[in-house]
Amino acid sequence: QDALVYFGQPITTNAKPVALRFKAKYNIGIIDKSDAAHKHLEGTPDLLKIFFCLTDWKEPHCVDSSDKSTFFDPRTANGILGLGYFDSDNNKEFIVEDTTAWHTITLPIEWKNPDAVPTHIVATFTCSGYGDYFTGSTNSWMYIDDVELLYDLDDNNEPK
Repeated sequence: QDALVYFGQPITTNAKPVALRFKAKYNIGIIDKSDAAHKHLEGTPDLLKIFFCLTDWKEPHCVDSSDKSTFFDPRTANGILGLGYFDSDNNKEFIVEDTTAWHTITLPIEWKNPDAVPTHIVATFTCSGYGDYFTGSTNSWMYIDDVELLYDLDDNNEPK
């Protein structure tokens, strides 16, 4: 079934955070469900994906699941001013063995254009990064808590 999903909430402040910090508890399962085009992913680890971005969009971005031209990758999409991104395929440092404990994750935000004023904010947390293709693991899950934007750096240029 086709779906419309809107990404981005309008903001009215000139927010320029340096990082997104949150607590997470999650399990990355083995992909056991897929559509025909993604059968080759069955038996591989699911894709945990988290991204946070500030944009200069005029309105929220609409993704229509029946129209691939509306899909977007925040790493390459137009209008992304600041981005914090990780996925479990490319950032192995975020993989945890203890799925029963809360883990604090600090996701740095890289600014492509620090002088521009953002108009929209987007935060996405998913334990099945191929979910928009109806592909993932029935054993993947994620809990998120204590989400905060960080604006200050310490003496080592790390978020406080």
